[in-house]
Amino acid sequence: MITDKEKFLTILFRELNSSGLRYAVLRNYELLPVSTGDSDLDIWIKSEDYPLFNKIVKETATNLGAKRISQISDKQCPKIALMAILWGIQIDVYIGGAYHRGVPYLSEQIIAANVEKYNDIYVLNATIDGLMCFLKETLNNKKCREDYCIKAQQVAEKLTVEQLSDYLQAFSLPIRKRIDTVLREGLFSASSIQKIGIEGSKDLLSFIARLRYQCIQISKLHRLTRQPGYTIAFLGTDGAGKSTLIDKMRPILNEAFHNGVRYEHLRPNYIPSLAVFMGKKSKEEVPEICTDPHGAKPSGVIGSLIRLNYYLLDYTWGYFRKVFCDKSVKTHLWIFDRYFYDYINDPLRARISLPKWLLNFYDLFVPTPDLIVCVGTQAEIIHARKPELPLEEVQKQVETLKLFAEKNPKAVWVDTGCRIEESVTAAMDAILKMMDKRFGYESLN
Repeated sequence: MITDKEKFLTILFRELNSSGLRYAVLRNYELLPVSTGDSDLDIWIKSEDYPLFNKIVKETATNLGAKRISQISDKQCPKIALMAILWGIQIDVYIGGAYHRGVPYLSEQIIAANVEKYNDIYVLNATIDGLMCFLKETLNNKKCREDYCIKAQQVAEKLTVEQLSDYLQAFSLPIRKRIDTVLREGLFSASSIQKIGIEGSKDLLSFIARLRYQCIQISKLHRLTRQPGYTIAFLGTDGAGKSTLIDKMRPILNEAFHNGVRYEHLRPNYIPSLAVFMGKKSKEEVPEICTDPHGAKPSGVIGSLIRLNYYLLDYTWGYFRKVFCDKSVKTHLWIFDRYFYDYINDPLRARISLPKWLLNFYDLFVPTPDLIVCVGTQAEIIHARKPELPLEEVQKQVETLKLFAEKNPKAVWVDTGCRIEESVTAAMDAILKMMDKRFGYESLN
């Protein structure tokens, strides 16, 4: 049976071919149009054809019920993330040439001249694709994956010195010779790759180009108000089905965010747990499975304040360093299995004994997730799954969480007493609606 993602890919390439638009898929195209495998879709588009490409992607996605959930706007390499209830895909677009900090290291003319057909889809030939992978990684990251190095070496072995030099015409002659030597002799040590990356970058970028790049970076500060990444917190008592729901949704979310789903338990975990900080546990020690969430004796007022203030540092400074800075520039989704609200709704689990008004005051300083998925069902069903807490306590927590979901504008209630597929659909629908408000085709054009 054909999947919705396969339908999207099939229709997309049919429309691209019939439109006369000039494109080429870069690597990982062997399974197209059936699948992208575990990869995103990297595609080169002729400069003047990008508006038409955008139009085709929008129409194809909309007709199949997919939403644009994230986007990184860039004149040379924009990213588009699309998602529906059961599938997702990220498209990385290369407009014109292949660029390093705004300067082409492979020109549009070279790429356009090396496009061929594979399974009725236009793709970049192995020669330019191999060089492009190597140069992109080396120039941008000053390191390169082993398979990209080997691929580029195989390309160099098939070319004469003159042919390789022609493809590397964006660089000065000394740098071309240096790259030629690195590839033909297999000089792929970390120091060698780093050196050629630094030298190549300096060679490409004039003073004006460097200044222009810095100005462009400053202009990207607007992403702070429309971040390409998100945070979602899942709340629910033990046995409510949080972990099952997250596990079922993660493959879909990872397709849309190209393996950019990040998972944390309760807090950002930028700083170690208080027990590790105090030397009572080692950082490498595997946490024990808690069979009695309320079994530990709560700390006194002083101990509770120390615990709360310590973890508040993680929710503020740790969140900024680990989560905020990441999702401001990358299409990443941060999932929290539990969050600060658990300190308020179930303080005994965190061994905190402080008045609720004080916990609510601390909550004012904690970053609010983009969406809070409150998971639960009838207390009897939850208790039957995990009878670790008394039924009365489970009932109390379910009612508290339901009330929280009703009052908090960023929270939704997902019933997990039904089939898991129904719960996944409800949660995904809520996620799509939230993301559509930020990057949907109707909200951002």
